[in-house]
Formats: sequence, structure tokens, C-alpha cells
Amino acid sequence: MQKIASDKDLTDTRVVGVTEKLDVLINEFYIAKKRNDDLDLI
Repeated sequence: MQKIASDKDLTDTRVVGVTEKLDVLINEFYIAKKRNDDLDLI
């Protein structure tokens, strides 16, 4: 993955868009996981 990215412009709008979407998905995953973990404690 890094090898592919190394010859690309990382400010390319497609790269930025995909990165932003990944960030959102990762955040949602961890928020959902934390919520489930909190429910398990009840």
C-alpha cells in the first residue's frame, strides 16, 4: 500500500476523499464498539 501511495500525490482529491471516509468509518466502528462494551458492563 505504501509503495503504491509513494508515487502518488497524496493531496489528490480522490485520496483525500477516501481517507476522510475511512476516518469516519473507523471512528463509527470504535464508537459502536465502545457503546457495546459499556452495555456489557450493565
